[in-house]
Amino acid sequence: MAGTSRAAQGRTVASSTNTTPRDSDEAARSAAGSPSPQPGGDTNSASSAAPGKGALPAALLTVIDAPKVGIGPKEAAPLAGGRQAALIKAYRATDTIDKKSKIARVLAHIGDEQVVSLLTNALTREHVGRELTRYEGQSLGQVAECLGFLARRYDSAFNFLMQGIEPAFWSQQPGPSGPYVSVKGFSGDCLRGLAVSRRPEVPAVFDSVRARSTGTVARALSGSLVDAVYLYQMQQQYGDAWDNGEVYLTGAFDAYMRMFREWGQTPEGRDWRRWSQTAKGITNRMIKPPRTRP
Repeated sequence: MAGTSRAAQGRTVASSTNTTPRDSDEAARSAAGSPSPQPGGDTNSASSAAPGKGALPAALLTVIDAPKVGIGPKEAAPLAGGRQAALIKAYRATDTIDKKSKIARVLAHIGDEQVVSLLTNALTREHVGRELTRYEGQSLGQVAECLGFLARRYDSAFNFLMQGIEPAFWSQQPGPSGPYVSVKGFSGDCLRGLAVSRRPEVPAVFDSVRARSTGTVARALSGSLVDAVYLYQMQQQYGDAWDNGEVYLTGAFDAYMRMFREWGQTPEGRDWRRWSQTAKGITNRMIKPPRTRP
């Protein structure tokens, strides 16, 4: 992945869960919902999973095949009984990264350590040499965030995310290429994956990244780190209601951004935003105090 760059683009996760822009300062550029599959993608459908006891329900196949339709924990829960193998087969049957990321999200909610291996392989070896479009790059980044759900249960997923927050880790991976693929992009995805994990050691990790990030590394990661801190706080405050989109589902993007702005006016949010602006070399943007109502 060394030598490539990903333009700073906002994006949202391909689910009603965790609508997280890649960079809060540019989040207004994002559009809610997951990206549509691009023309020229594969003609295989996730519905190629074999029929029988482990076959996927038609309703799930419709969701996987449709653009801008999300899959949350509530949709995933009924699939926990013996359908992991069928989901993995469906994942491998398609070359469309958007569909893969949707299947990965279901697997992240219900899968075991076999799924950890599947998703870490997707990020490091599965797409080596492939040139990704903007939407493909965004969808692949969502796989890193899916590992956050698995990190709630498995140390192997957490340990991978800890490696992945380091840009140097991605510089050593051959990986895919393209104008929207970069080491900082994948490091930011792993920061948000840590936030999704809800693990108690995560705030100390974020503080450590902030303390030791200087120069170009700080500029590259500052927006993603602020996003991750915010996402962790929302996970702690709302728990599964956040994962299911129940907190901001109506008018999802506008509601998400309103909540982010409100958090940005808390003492914690103001401190992190100020650090982010300093890291980016922004010295003339005032962080306004919260408004008080008469």
